[in-house]
Amino acid sequence: MSRKSEYSRDSSCNINTETIYIHDNYSNSRRLDRKIDFTYDLPGNIISKVCFEYDSFLGKWNGAYMYNFSYDSNGREIESIQYDWDSDYGIWKPLWKKQMNYGQTVFLASYSWSNDLNDWIGDLKRETLYNMYGDCYLDAYYEWDSIYFEWLVKSGIKWDRNYDINGYEIEALGYNWNQEELAWEQGGKFEWFYDVDGDLTLYMDYAWAEDKEDWALFSKTFYNYRKGFVMGTSDNYPDKITIYPNPTGSLLRIDGIDTLLKIDVYSTTGNIMLYERVSNTLFDISKLQNGVYIIILHRAGKAPLKKKIIKQ
Repeated sequence: MSRKSEYSRDSSCNINTETIYIHDNYSNSRRLDRKIDFTYDLPGNIISKVCFEYDSFLGKWNGAYMYNFSYDSNGREIESIQYDWDSDYGIWKPLWKKQMNYGQTVFLASYSWSNDLNDWIGDLKRETLYNMYGDCYLDAYYEWDSIYFEWLVKSGIKWDRNYDINGYEIEALGYNWNQEELAWEQGGKFEWFYDVDGDLTLYMDYAWAEDKEDWALFSKTFYNYRKGFVMGTSDNYPDKITIYPNPTGSLLRIDGIDTLLKIDVYSTTGNIMLYERVSNTLFDISKLQNGVYIIILHRAGKAPLKKKIIKQ
């Protein structure tokens, strides 16, 4: 059978309805098969997708499946729920749910609907937490506890990280989740040392010694640099980094960074306002309210750069 789709659109050119026809080889004619209705929020994100199947015998549409979607203020999907049509009761019944979060707390969780319990049952969850420097301090997988109705750690790693006054990481203690003991146990220890220019000079790796109940040096790596004629500058306000226009009402342009990994924007009270993993030199702050903010730029192999910006 061949397939044909017809579309109706709203004034913003968004698809309102997709009507699907199939060719019936027995009757050698095209007949209605199904249709999908879409609704949108003001920014144009799909908030519902409803599919109906056509009953050619009764000449009516019957429900097939439905998705509902939710988004955060940056237009990123944070929840989707799937429903199936219950023809016996004539209602939509929940089937599956996915939840996402972004920013310094990143997680993905999925749930299945339990008809017996009339509630959601967790399937899988992964959570990754980042500190203000963009470094991960928890990466964990969870399983659902059906007795207490909560997520329990199944596997993962967490870090205790320390930084110097310039924002350089100088020590990290790693812990692995022991599922048998249901506790975090020592995994590794790492130390970094830098010169006055902020270049890494020494890296030390430790392993936990059970017999001594202490850290034992595992490896040591030295770094040497051939210094050029360019004078070093403050890492927080280097001359080669340019952020403009400042003030601005929408886009910031960032020049002078070869590998830009991530941008954080904090309020002056320390609350994170925007969080984006980026690879280009343009950053949109139009969704921020007017005011003063602290922008932190994360680069590969370097300490974060901090600068004050003004949104107007």
